[in-house]
This record gives sequence, C-alpha cells and structure tokens, in this order.
Amino acid sequence: RLVLSKHEVRERRRKHSWLGKRVGPCVLLELLGQGAVGAVYRAYHSDYDVDVAVKVMDKRFLGSARVLDRMRREYEETSKISHPNVVRVFPCIECEDGTFATVSELVYGQELGDEIARKGKCAPAEAAAILLAIAKAVRAGHQEGVLHREISPGAVLVGPKGEIKLMDFVPERPRENDEMHLTRCGAMMR
Repeated sequence: RLVLSKHEVRERRRKHSWLGKRVGPCVLLELLGQGAVGAVYRAYHSDYDVDVAVKVMDKRFLGSARVLDRMRREYEETSKISHPNVVRVFPCIECEDGTFATVSELVYGQELGDEIARKGKCAPAEAAAILLAIAKAVRAGHQEGVLHREISPGAVLVGPKGEIKLMDFVPERPRENDEMHLTRCGAMMR
C-alpha cells in the first residue's frame, strides 16, 4: 500500500491538472515529463490531425516577457525547417488566461545519450550513420538561416527504428530591429 503525505497528493494533482484540458487547438492526453520550466504532454493537435508534444510553461516562468519573446522567436524561426532528421516545430500557443505552450512533433524513443548508456559504444558504421543524419539536419537548418548552438547527445533523439532526429535549433542572429542579445558568451542554455 502506498501512503502519500498531503503535500505529495497536492503536488501530484498539480502536475496532472492539465490532463484532458484544451490548450489552443491541442487536447492534453498524457503527461510525458516534468521539468523546471514546465510539463510535457502527449496531445492531439486538431488543426494538423496529429499527436504532438506540448510543453506547458510553469506560471512562475511566465513572468519574464524577455524569455517568452525569445521562445516565440525561436519557435517561429525553427518552424521553417522541414527535414526528416529534424524534430518538427509548430507555432507556440498563447491562451487568454496567460498559459504559454510550445508544440513540437511527438517522437517516440530516447535521447542518444541514454541510448549509448543503455547499449554501450556504437559500431563504427552505426556511429557514421548517426553523424550523417545529424549533419543533414544541421544543413537543413542552415539552409533556413537557423543554427544549432549545442549539438550533444541530449539534443539527438533516437526513434524505435533507429531514426535520428535533432531538436533544439535556435535562430542564427537577432532580427534587425531586435535590441537585445539574449545569449551571452559563456552562457549555458537548456
């Protein structure tokens, strides 16, 4: 028998409070993960008739207009990339109640780092195939003026059939009318 404290019960309810709710054109179906910035759900996107991954931002995170502007811009730029080795990005969702959510292709699988930890070293041919897929994804981004600032095993997803998808692209440079440079040299982003 599992016994939970009142605090644990409240926390579990809070984490699952979005299940079944609609965020823009998306109905949230399943909690996939919880992080510092928000929770990620499997959702049905009615405009595209497809399941997607929706990250609903934590209300505490929403206080920063600067961060939201940056995310909005990054998703807008990244949504231009269309390639089988790039995680597809959809327009962000902003609701009247102040809820902000990012939407991307739902990729079943795991991060490359977890895959390597589970399986051990890759054979040279497999490593070459992974690097080629990443290079193709980077090239597709560059063709749209979008680069990847942190290619790491955590930014590469491996699907159940071994397909490789690169995520977390960011715009190459601020727009001409953009007064802020949001990433400073030596800053880490995740």
